[in-house]
Order: sequence, then structure tokens, then C-alpha cells
Amino acid sequence: MKVVILTLLREGQSVAFTFAHPTSDGSGRDTIWITPASELRFQFLGSRPPHLNREWIAEMLRAAAVQPGLHVTEEPHEETPGLSVSARP
Repeated sequence: MKVVILTLLREGQSVAFTFAHPTSDGSGRDTIWITPASELRFQFLGSRPPHLNREWIAEMLRAAAVQPGLHVTEEPHEETPGLSVSARP
């Protein structure tokens, strides 16, 4: 998600990001509007950087450009390892 959001912000784009609440928190969902002027903080457990699934990143970038916007999706199997993060439809 960090890569997707930062890619959009570097391109000067704003994005609506929707995320669901777990049932333990009463379920529901929130949508936040993120602009290039937004102050963001990403916090991670551990020090090892994750493997980036470029297919998943490209899928989320496409989703951010249409309704309902950016949201967390299931990670697909990576079929095109050479796909550029900046690849846009």
C-alpha cells in the first residue's frame, strides 16, 4: 500500500483510500482523502523489507484511478515479475 500511495503522490495525484474495520471493532469502513500535501506515516514491524509483488501494485494503481478507488485487495500470484511499478493503464 505504501508503494501505491507514494507513487500516486509523487505523480501529484490525490487518492481516496477505503479500508474496512474488523468485526472486533464493530465492522464498517472508512474512506480517507489523501493529497500530495497530506502528512503520512507508515509504521512496520521488523526490519526486513518485504518482497514487492509488482502485479499487485499495478492492480492497486489501476483501482485507484476508478470508482470506488484504492482499497486493500487479495494479493494475486505474481505472473509478470518485470512489470514496472509506474506502469499505468
